[in-house]
Amino acid sequence: MKRVIIIGGLMAGLGWLIWEIARIETRLDDVASLAYQSPSLSRSPINQPSSPSPAHATPQPRAQDFDFDYWEDLFATAGEDRSSVRNELIERLAIWNYGELEALAKAAKERFQGDSHGHYEYWALRLMAERDPLRTLEHYLMDPNHSTSHRELFEITFYHLTQRNVEAAANWILTNHTTAHRDLRKQIAAVALSLSNRPTNQLSGWLESLQSANVRIDYEHLFRAIAHLVNDRSTLYEQITHLNDPEIQRAAERSLINVLLEAEGFESAALAFEGLASTEERRHYLFKALVTEGVQVAPESAVGWLCQQGTEDQIQSLLPDLILLWAGNGDSLSAETWLFAQESSPLRDQSLSQFINAMIRKGEREAATRAVAAIQDPDLQSHTAKRVARFLDR
Repeated sequence: MKRVIIIGGLMAGLGWLIWEIARIETRLDDVASLAYQSPSLSRSPINQPSSPSPAHATPQPRAQDFDFDYWEDLFATAGEDRSSVRNELIERLAIWNYGELEALAKAAKERFQGDSHGHYEYWALRLMAERDPLRTLEHYLMDPNHSTSHRELFEITFYHLTQRNVEAAANWILTNHTTAHRDLRKQIAAVALSLSNRPTNQLSGWLESLQSANVRIDYEHLFRAIAHLVNDRSTLYEQITHLNDPEIQRAAERSLINVLLEAEGFESAALAFEGLASTEERRHYLFKALVTEGVQVAPESAVGWLCQQGTEDQIQSLLPDLILLWAGNGDSLSAETWLFAQESSPLRDQSLSQFINAMIRKGEREAATRAVAAIQDPDLQSHTAKRVARFLDR
């Protein structure tokens, strides 16, 4: 007799995706988790390992299977170790049709009250989900009022479906997103991660189909999770360049830049920029996104890269705001040191003015006063000195 399958630890691939997405979104504070984790089965009452039972090998019900006297005798003679009997009973339950399972499992639980692990319906559904996840989703887990229609079991079933047939999983979401009675963001993330390794048009086409169907998706957080976990980021770059919707594409690009800045540093993010900037318009947008996000992670590298790689217009328009972010959110002393090392110019004066704005917000009067004295334009210096006095001399 085949034994019930025990899936130990975290499930590979998508199982880890779920844990990581939950961790990422917890860090983002106001964002609900994008992905799911297949829970450890260490709490399983079935402690005898067995080999997977393919759908075509599923046995057929027999008349004796639910002769409850027969099963009661087996439990009675099993002694303290009832696991083998429990394994066999759940295996038998898992071959009955969905309509009969609930009643049979309830009767088994009432009959074998001495079995403290007797959640037979749940474990039978675990086996059903492994053998035929799509049928399990469609015929059993869609009822929000059912006792076993809870998040964990749904996520495990969807995990099996995504592993077995990602196209079927993608179509299931597209078809059932309005009637599934549950938040599907985790499942959308799992399918998107899998599709990101497929031909370039599959992910784009599926996301655009979801958008057309009015499925609400936070694309930045979705791609943030994918960028953290995808095996080959060069494939992801290609996927992003083939996204047809500008909103989705920009969200994906921002997410990728943020992940690279956090995980690998400014230089890696700058290399990715070169791969993504396929048109002049996108280059201009991505350049601004890179230095604006980069200054909050590696401010001196971001500012230096702007001054070396940017056009005159980009430097003029972006540098003062980068100084404001650097001084306001990070190490104001290093920002001040960098500014004071630059040659006098109108751009340096404008940047000093933004530095002073940051110091006013932080209440650092001495740093603000030093910066006022360094401004060369007399009108700007006078105006800025009055602003410092108004806000910091109160």
